Amino acid sequence: MLNVLQTRLIVVFLLLVSFMPLANAKKVYGIIVTKNNDTIYGTIRISKFNLFQKTVSAFSYNMDDLFDHVYFKSSTDSRFKELFPRDILEYGFILEGVPYRYVSIDVKVKLSHTRRKFFLQIANGDINLFTISLHINNQDKSINPYGMTISEYYILSEDMELIRVSQYDRDETVFDFLMRNLKLNKEVLSSATKGRTFKKIAEIAEIYNNEIKNATIEVP
Repeated sequence: MLNVLQTRLIVVFLLLVSFMPLANAKKVYGIIVTKNNDTIYGTIRISKFNLFQKTVSAFSYNMDDLFDHVYFKSSTDSRFKELFPRDILEYGFILEGVPYRYVSIDVKVKLSHTRRKFFLQIANGDINLFTISLHINNQDKSINPYGMTISEYYILSEDMELIRVSQYDRDETVFDFLMRNLKLNKEVLSSATKGRTFKKIAEIAEIYNNEIKNATIEVP
């Protein structure tokens, strides 16, 4: 049987583990948009604790958890509330000078089954690009006992539908894919996609949106 000292040490260890996500978190100014389209201002808590690997990152924030839930506290709240994609339409914050916007959207997971997740918008303009990180369990625990995380990209089509960026037809180029789903300037898109494949979709979206934006600026 455990003696008194061993029992106390175990209790202390469990308390430290339970408070680890809070002790290694950053609080930033943020907003949420409710289902009624009401904007609420407050504070968002971002952790450095990795839920899957049970580790704390010393150099970066754990952004993967933000696709599943967010901790938010308004000016009238006494404590943080855990919000899920089913609870709000979107949320946003600024971390180290970089703005982040997460939108709640349904994603197909198996056949006709869908699951609501938060998608991070990484490009805004004629090409609206979103990304999501998905955690996949690895059956071979000897290779990676904690599984792996993959990123998927989606564009917002003209009829406001999210379409996964993927080369469904091996002969289809990223240029053809974008033209098939969006109304874009062929000349600008041709330049943005030149020498770039589907893996460079974020770079393509940024180049195209910037070119269109600069072209529409009137010179006095």
